[in-house]
Amino acid sequence: MPPRSITRLGFVLALALGVGVLVATFMVADHFYTEAALRRAGERAELYKASLISSLEQYEHLPSILARDPFVIAAAEDPILSQVDPLNRRLAAFAAMTSANAIYLMMPSGLTVAASNWNQNPSYLGENYGYRPYFTQALHGERGAYFAIGATTGRPGYFIASPVRGEDGTVAAVIALKVEFDRLLESWRSAGEQVYVTDANGVVVLATLPDWEFASTTPLGDKARAAMETHRQFLDEPLPPLSLREVGAHIVRLDGRDYLRQSLSVGRLGWTLHYLLPRRDVVVSNGQAVLYVAVPIVSLLAIALMIYATRVRRALGVSQDARRELRLLNADLAREVEERTAAEERLERAHADLRRVGKLAALGQLSASVSHELGQPIAAIRNYLAAADLPGGQMDDETRAILSHVGRITDRMAHITKQLKFFGQTRETVFTPFDARNAVQDALELMGADSTATNLDLRLDLPEAPVPLRGDKVRIEQVLINLIRNGLEAMGGLERPRLRITMRTQEVRSKGGEGGAWVDILVADRGEGLPEGQGDQVFEPFFTTKASGDGLGLGLAISASILEDHGGSLTARDREDGGAEFRIRLPMDHEKT
Repeated sequence: MPPRSITRLGFVLALALGVGVLVATFMVADHFYTEAALRRAGERAELYKASLISSLEQYEHLPSILARDPFVIAAAEDPILSQVDPLNRRLAAFAAMTSANAIYLMMPSGLTVAASNWNQNPSYLGENYGYRPYFTQALHGERGAYFAIGATTGRPGYFIASPVRGEDGTVAAVIALKVEFDRLLESWRSAGEQVYVTDANGVVVLATLPDWEFASTTPLGDKARAAMETHRQFLDEPLPPLSLREVGAHIVRLDGRDYLRQSLSVGRLGWTLHYLLPRRDVVVSNGQAVLYVAVPIVSLLAIALMIYATRVRRALGVSQDARRELRLLNADLAREVEERTAAEERLERAHADLRRVGKLAALGQLSASVSHELGQPIAAIRNYLAAADLPGGQMDDETRAILSHVGRITDRMAHITKQLKFFGQTRETVFTPFDARNAVQDALELMGADSTATNLDLRLDLPEAPVPLRGDKVRIEQVLINLIRNGLEAMGGLERPRLRITMRTQEVRSKGGEGGAWVDILVADRGEGLPEGQGDQVFEPFFTTKASGDGLGLGLAISASILEDHGGSLTARDREDGGAEFRIRLPMDHEKT
């Protein structure tokens, strides 16, 4: 076999091997990231299941306790006005203490004779719920539980009932309560995830997306529909089919999108909880893994192609006679120069692509920073606008002052967003001289609405003489606002929060005799202090002690970075009398001192 044929065969085999490696990498990565995502989805589903069971069990024993109450027993045996009227008020007090939506007493006929909402509209008084399964179960001496849409209020809820026995031990009445899941669903929806719960018939009874509620995930038989109509479980809801289709193991397609699904049995009422994780997250991770493998394989194939082309050119040169050899060598040399020039251009384009990728990565980090920091000015804008009351369309002096504050906050937002332009060109921030006291005063002025809303006891200790600094005043205000807001949030549960801001200057000298003037700005609150055992981590990016969805954990990390750019530092410690103290240290402007 000629050498050229052997070389061509080797190149083809190398290409086939590279494709095979990519296919194998894709399959392995898909399996790995799918299993990891399913484990993560299972853990999240367990958390949602625990919260649902906790909501169901919270009122589990209340009906049986109320069934033993003397007022309830007296009204059950003799439902006259003198018995029922005090019981109405007593049930209303129980409902207020336990946050139950309604507590009511039904006679064996199903007629409601006492209710916690006796003075509301609509009220359960006079209504007959004898067709509900929870009533029938309790009337037979058992504990009753049922989920349905309220026939009186039109709102879905969980009904629990217990028999009320008279002195002879027979069932004289049924005491029941209703619990709605508004708070539970609000906490689920705030997490921004897809969760839904189905009953034994496959009907969605709870969902983070309201459009999914009271839709059927499986075809309903005639017997099931008849039972629902008899018990009026879902009233006049049409129970349309949910656009749900299984496309693989643990993979479903809902509303045109693919999800990984983990389903857990709740153990109550035949319910099942389903947690959905977008399939695209796995696809993106899988594509990244394949890309990491594809880059070196393509590089190796390119090298092999260059080697193959070089050998071909060398073989052609040897076959030429001496007269044409010089001309061919000159032509080869010209081509080689062109190829080197083209290679250099490709290399330069590759470097440019790498630089753009680097900028995109940095832009992603900066975007997270800007998203975090814009929350503060936006919150301030909302507070000032909420404070503006313009009756009759007139604008008084207070309104003008508020709108002036809004303008300053908007300018601050514009200043922050200008940092995004740094990715298009390399330049340094222009530092200008300013008075540190003005930075503190301006930061407090921007936070004025928040401090008023929180009934803040602010103690400010500033020097009488100017404190000259050189830097970006808006970014220093950004650090101060972040520390002040963190202090206010740490004292959110206090009736009289207290915040102290102290500024002092000092001379700091090293062992070699060098030194200079520094200013310390101390921001102290009376909150819970730093996280126990995690004080060193508060300045790390994405570290936060707030609930999910309340914060990104970037504020202190960004603040520390800003101060480092100014040659300063940010430290934190726990105060002996409670709370936390953050210290900003910055070098003073030596030209002004």
